[in-house]
Amino acid sequence: MKYLVMKYSLRTLLPLFVVIFLLLLGIPILTKSVIVEVIEDTLKPVTEHEAMRSSPETEDLFFHPDLLGKNMRDEAVIQAAREALIAPAREGPYYLDNPRQKFYSQHGQDKHVKEIFRDMQKGGFFFEVGALTGESLSNTLYLERELGWTGVLMEPTPVSYHVLKSKNRRAHIMRACLVPDTSYREPVFDIGREAWGNTLVDAEKTSKSVRVPCYPFYSILAALGNPVVDYMSLDVEGVELKVLKSIPWDDVKIRVITIEIFLLPEGPEALRVFMEEKGFKFIKQLDQDYLFINKQLSRGLNIKVMK
Repeated sequence: MKYLVMKYSLRTLLPLFVVIFLLLLGIPILTKSVIVEVIEDTLKPVTEHEAMRSSPETEDLFFHPDLLGKNMRDEAVIQAAREALIAPAREGPYYLDNPRQKFYSQHGQDKHVKEIFRDMQKGGFFFEVGALTGESLSNTLYLERELGWTGVLMEPTPVSYHVLKSKNRRAHIMRACLVPDTSYREPVFDIGREAWGNTLVDAEKTSKSVRVPCYPFYSILAALGNPVVDYMSLDVEGVELKVLKSIPWDDVKIRVITIEIFLLPEGPEALRVFMEEKGFKFIKQLDQDYLFINKQLSRGLNIKVMK
């Protein structure tokens, strides 16, 4: 969706309204020169820099062209990821469209994760890739709101991210995507189709695409101190397996993960084989997602769900 930036904002015109109001009241404290100066300053158009800062398309996009191609373990890449992570909200209410709703996942992912962590529900850490608005179809809002979890919410598209930022979630939010390899990149994100058709394409930017910083998964975790990820939700529109293959599994700990298989070109079976090679146990299919549990990190998890 293309956003237009207004040439003059209400904030910019406010001083002019004040001048006119005072003149109507007959207050003679303003000289002609002062009035002319206020009007001239007011009618100056918003600069391109100001317009970009106020545009949802460029909101919280932090580019680093000097880092292109740098490895995921490069300290500069890790530092860039750290700076791109917007800190969690610490106070205030959630701003939800459906505050009385309890579970938000499309296929019951949050319900299954709740049951899996039945004996360890407080203080968990999640990582949701493809977080959309942070409410609609969210796989982590229940965990955060009801069980006190925190984590990372990644969303690259401008409209969804703008709404996500307004929800006051108690998790880091990040206007970025996961790169399907081990180096920092800034590919073009196609937003011209329906949400399920959004894809990363390394092509010329058009009116229906936006360039987005793309980090390796390890770099983001390292920026946060490499915490154990209790639950990861991976939805990256077809490059899930490539992202998973780029993860240094000897350095990263993920206990439970749901992975979308809907657009996976390699097919669900290839994903299942790879995850089992990495020590995960396939639990069940949740419509368009596969649910896996890390066998080496399954202590304390609800074994009944695993059978």
